[in-house]
Formats: sequence, C-alpha cells, structure tokens
Amino acid sequence: MQAPRTGMEAFCGRADTEARSWMHKPWIQDGRVYATNGHIIIEAPMVPDALLGAVEKSPRSPNNIAKMFDEAFAAPVWRKLPKLPAFDPCPQCNGTGMIPAEWRWSPGEDGCTCDRCEGYGETYKRIEVGNTGICIRYMRLLSSFPDVLISPNGMKQCAFTIGSGDFKGRGLVMPMRTLDQVREKYGAARAS
Repeated sequence: MQAPRTGMEAFCGRADTEARSWMHKPWIQDGRVYATNGHIIIEAPMVPDALLGAVEKSPRSPNNIAKMFDEAFAAPVWRKLPKLPAFDPCPQCNGTGMIPAEWRWSPGEDGCTCDRCEGYGETYKRIEVGNTGICIRYMRLLSSFPDVLISPNGMKQCAFTIGSGDFKGRGLVMPMRTLDQVREKYGAARAS
C-alpha cells in the first residue's frame, strides 16, 4: 500500500490518476515552491519542509501563476474554516484511498489509487463556506494545517492562507458546483 502523502506533496496530482506529469511533484519557480493537482494550488516559501521532493519548473507548468494569485488576493474577505463533518469513508475503498486487493489484476500488485475517491478515501461532499461550495477533500486537506483562513469567492477561485511562524503558505482552491449550477452552465443534457 502507498504511504499517505503529506506536506506539499499532498497538493500534487497522483501519478496513477493524473496524466499531466508536471503536477506529480512540487516545483520551484520565481523563488517559491508550488504544488497543484489542478483543483488546488499552494505557494510556499523555500523552506526545508516545502523543498522536500521539489523539482525544477517544467515547461508545461503554468506561466500565469502570479496573475492568478494577484486576482484572487486583490480584496479577500477572510473566514476561518468551518467545522467539518465526520470522515465518511469511500464505499469502494473503505477509506483507504486504494483499490481493494480483490479488484487488482494480480495478487502481488502493490495497489493503485481508488478511482472513485481519487485516493482521498472519502465520499464526495460539498462544504459551504459563505457563498462558495468547496469539495470536502480540499477542506480536509486545508484543515490539516494550522491557522487556515479562506476567502469565499462565489464560482471563482478562492484564496487561502495557511500556517504561522516560519511557514506561511498561500493558495487557491476551485469551487465545487452544485448539480443545478452544472445544469445551468452546461445544459441539462450534459449534467445527467
């Protein structure tokens, strides 16, 4: 079984579920360390904890990071994270984040990330923060850090800050649409 990911690596895409390989590891860019899975991105100072496993910037990693952060942090209205509900294990992997052994191709296979929960081990839920819904998996990830503040921003990316003392990171998280919002944006045919 794979060890749980922690720190900056927890914000990265998983190699067995994310085709964009530049998202698999944190990277160094403009004197900062970044990590993303495409739904959440974190920026941290170049301190030892953040640099662990970091690689040089890929030509494929985004070049508009400064603009994204400037827009999201232009006029934030900060809130503390809400109290999260109890962990609700994914029914496919029973909360392990890995495909059950009986579903693997061969008995000796080490295991792969659960495709239903994408390795987070928890059933999808939308958590309301002000006027914004955010997926429980990212709220749970943020809640594992000290002193987190988030700025709800409707259907736009939400700014957040984490930590205190020597480690002060910040980031962006994408909102999670309701089924009605998906139908409104993409049409009823695509949402069903």
